[in-house]
Amino acid sequence: MKIMSRKYIRNLSMMVTLVFLLSGISGVYGAGLPQIVMPQALQAEDVIGYCRVKSITNVLNVVDYWIAQVSPQTPPGTAKMSAGEFFGDPTLASVDASRPLTFLLLNPKKFPNPLLLFLPAKDAAKMQSAVQEKGSFALVKDNTLIIGDDQNATAKGAELWNMVKPFSESPLDTDILLFVDVEKTMLFYGDDLKQKIKNFQNQMNMMQNMSQQQQPGMAEQQKQLEAQLDEMIKTINDIKSLSLKGDMKKEGLLTSLLVQAKPQTELAKLFVNTEAISPSLFKFMPEGALKMAATGNPDALSDFNSRFANRVLIKSGATNQGQNAEYKKFQELQKQVIDNEMAISFFLSGKTGVNGVVAYKIKDPKLAMDYIRQTKQQLLMANNPAQALTVNVDYKENARAVDGINIHSYKMTFSSTNPMTMQSIMMFLPGGALDMEMAIVDKCLVTGMGTPVDQAIKAIKLGTGTTTLAAMTTFPQGGQVYGDINIIPMVNAILSPMFAMMSMMGGGQNPMDTLSKISAPPVTFFSTMHDGMMMGKLDFQLETIRKIAEGINSIKQQMMAPPTQQ
Repeated sequence: MKIMSRKYIRNLSMMVTLVFLLSGISGVYGAGLPQIVMPQALQAEDVIGYCRVKSITNVLNVVDYWIAQVSPQTPPGTAKMSAGEFFGDPTLASVDASRPLTFLLLNPKKFPNPLLLFLPAKDAAKMQSAVQEKGSFALVKDNTLIIGDDQNATAKGAELWNMVKPFSESPLDTDILLFVDVEKTMLFYGDDLKQKIKNFQNQMNMMQNMSQQQQPGMAEQQKQLEAQLDEMIKTINDIKSLSLKGDMKKEGLLTSLLVQAKPQTELAKLFVNTEAISPSLFKFMPEGALKMAATGNPDALSDFNSRFANRVLIKSGATNQGQNAEYKKFQELQKQVIDNEMAISFFLSGKTGVNGVVAYKIKDPKLAMDYIRQTKQQLLMANNPAQALTVNVDYKENARAVDGINIHSYKMTFSSTNPMTMQSIMMFLPGGALDMEMAIVDKCLVTGMGTPVDQAIKAIKLGTGTTTLAAMTTFPQGGQVYGDINIIPMVNAILSPMFAMMSMMGGGQNPMDTLSKISAPPVTFFSTMHDGMMMGKLDFQLETIRKIAEGINSIKQQMMAPPTQQ
């Protein structure tokens, strides 16, 4: 996206946090915290990560089943046969499916072909010959095949076998486990990563100097990018290890992300959880394609987000000292206003572009009114003269009322002399404008973007919310964040304005209209954090994937159809 404004930087800091939390507010409800157990690191100097597979045959059987459901024209058993061909055993009958297989990732600086496979076998000698015929190197230890792409790496695998054997045979509570020692990886590659970024920046400078006509705002964009990358690397350096898990069933896929922070780092302070709160605000939200509930003390997130955003703003020079001071004051006010729960519902039914409702519990209604008034100055920071982007904000206090609740309105209007920038805005904000409403009801702050807040106000006031979250039943109690993503209507809402513009120019029908006839179960997500660790989960049902494939095919057919005659 071309709009690298000050507001964009603040939003980016929120996105960094979302990568870890799938939301932003920490807390817990119910009887206790879900347990977070980080997989053990392999204590070998040259090993920076590993992958374990509980049963390769079971995994490939499930993959083949998924392929058959989504792409029936694909020959049955394709995945399993493709893997089996490498081992000279198309059915993998010689693989010992009762034992997990293990991949090791060695330090690529020492081993140019760093991937090793430890494959449990019923007849390792027979499989060894087949693998060597394919050009790989293979050694046998305790009926386990050690396979590498060069002799040095394979020999290293044999050297590590006494350490790997008990580790690889230990119980596995998931179908696939990937572990990365981030601390060790950054120790090996941190300086290289910084140098690559520096080289990229130098290339950008050369391109800018060689350009006969410098693009507006290019220098500012580059400074912002440099500042963002610096902060990203700092955040990565706060991570000790991360792990991905995949639980594969015929019905779908459950993925888990686990992150462990280094002690005493900013990230470790973010992964703290002390409160027990039951979420309730989500019940009062309108139905949307993206729904989320989060609970807890928001101060840890606010501090993390503020530090990130402030450092980026200062490094990039995107704001002056006065603006930075005002932004910090607003952040402090925000901490005094926002309490321990939030709920969101975005991409509401029947609407396109950016739209939705956000609700927060608040500590002080009077300060919340100050927060509403001061929001105008924060919205105006989206102005970016260097990119010819102008933002006008019109604020009306007590613009209207519903059921005795005053509603305050904001209207943001975007304009730019840069056609590409304006086109990007129009894709997500039809008409180049965004209408917002804010209201305080029963110690809640409700904000509507591109939609009125009447429904949420009435529901909160009457206590008659009926909105549900599938994630609340999919995942265990005790999480901080629960959410549902209805992918098809969300994609429809986001892309429909762009395809509508294309259809008007081409004289055809908007191909996204076909998605309104397709429904699918939501993708659900969940996260929890405590003791310097975070765990997030995503649950995909096979039926959802099938429906997405159906939607893609419908769009393709519609786009290939000849234009309708006027």
